[in-house]
Amino acid sequence: ALKHRALSQYMRCPRDAAQPQKANDCLFTDRSQIAFMGYTVRTHTHRFTQWAAWNGSSLRSVWQQPRWPDIGEELYSHVGDDGSDFDRYENKNCNASEPNVAAALRVLLHEAVANGSAKARVDLVLVP
Repeated sequence: ALKHRALSQYMRCPRDAAQPQKANDCLFTDRSQIAFMGYTVRTHTHRFTQWAAWNGSSLRSVWQQPRWPDIGEELYSHVGDDGSDFDRYENKNCNASEPNVAAALRVLLHEAVANGSAKARVDLVLVP
């Protein structure tokens, strides 16, 4: 079967809230102590990631503010990506310049997480 999207999840445990992008690994951290969870959906044309606060009691993401400062959502275009140049893509966050794509992928991502990814809608066609 052809996959229309791929999903991934990343945990982050920043040691310094002022610089959450640095020293943020969660190795040997109990999952109840994780600070943030990033969820990503990748289609053939884009990669969208949304960072959310992690509720260590319920072991679920909090899909509202506060999100990770200045890194709340990331959208990267892979239009034209044939896989031959790893560094050519993901250099510019297109979240603000492609709001319709971000909105569609946000819906797909939330459906996938809510449904355990198996039943997420895959009928979205994203064309730049």
